Amino acid sequence: TSAADEDAPSTTDGSEATGAEPAIADPSDDQMVRLASLPGRLAVASNGALAVISPDGLDVEPVEEDPGTVVAHGVWSHDARRLAWSRVTESGGDVVVRDVASGVDDVSELVGDPAFYLQWDAEDRALALLRADPGLAGVELGLVEPGAPAQRLGAAGPLFLSWSPGAPVLAVHAQDTEVLVLPLPATGQSAPDGMTPASVLVDSSGYSAPAWVDDTRIVAAVASGLVLLDVVSGEQAPLVDTGGGARFVLSPDRARLAYVVTGQSGATSPAGFTLGGTDPSQPATSAPPAGGPGLNVVEVATGAIEIVTPETPLAFEWSPDSEQLAWLEAG
Repeated sequence: TSAADEDAPSTTDGSEATGAEPAIADPSDDQMVRLASLPGRLAVASNGALAVISPDGLDVEPVEEDPGTVVAHGVWSHDARRLAWSRVTESGGDVVVRDVASGVDDVSELVGDPAFYLQWDAEDRALALLRADPGLAGVELGLVEPGAPAQRLGAAGPLFLSWSPGAPVLAVHAQDTEVLVLPLPATGQSAPDGMTPASVLVDSSGYSAPAWVDDTRIVAAVASGLVLLDVVSGEQAPLVDTGGGARFVLSPDRARLAYVVTGQSGATSPAGFTLGGTDPSQPATSAPPAGGPGLNVVEVATGAIEIVTPETPLAFEWSPDSEQLAWLEAG
């Protein structure tokens, strides 16, 4: 056969495909040069080992690859001076935080299951962790200060979290029923006045991590759509009326929210967050219309909505400068 015949796309039954199908090609030489010029390094956990690599996929530097050790979820601190990861050895699980300049590790032991998710606070003083709850209540939320024993904060099933950008406060979406704020003075920082531990803000809807617009307001999904919640006063302001749940991503500049409507999740959970809290405040009664059925963007300040595409993407993400939005559609 000719080269052209060999390169022709075909279906699974061997017949030649018709029409132009999207394909993922190897990066061009120009793209590789641009990737190589990007700053920083990626932490990649694969096959139980952890390495850091340059953005072009070259210059691989192993971080931990000891036999009998399983490593997962490497995450950089915001200042890129420390790298944290979850580790399982023959003696048990722990969270490791390495100072990149000195190579010194601070190790926090975990009793029971290892962490499957880690997230640094805004000041890089502590990490929130998620793991299977030893008490079988779904997912355990914990706090780790590098080198110190992990602290249990509570458990629910499932559980999503987000650190405040300027205070040691976690916004937590616990099971399918509530959004809470958890001030954490143990980190040595102070939280905004008026916050109390485990303040239940609102009956929630669907599973999604709350997003902080500023130090005292978060976006959360509720039964009617997306709302802005003041974590001090508990007041709610409607943002988008979706008539059900929504998946959303806040832009890095915290000015716009990309979202798709998902409807009610219908999911159930074995238990609520173990810390409890106060009664939720009453939700707002009206909000702007939801936009289109696909991917939409709403301005946080004005509520103005732009329909980006009528197709519902599998995933979507903002560029670091908040100027572009990338999304992935089913082929």
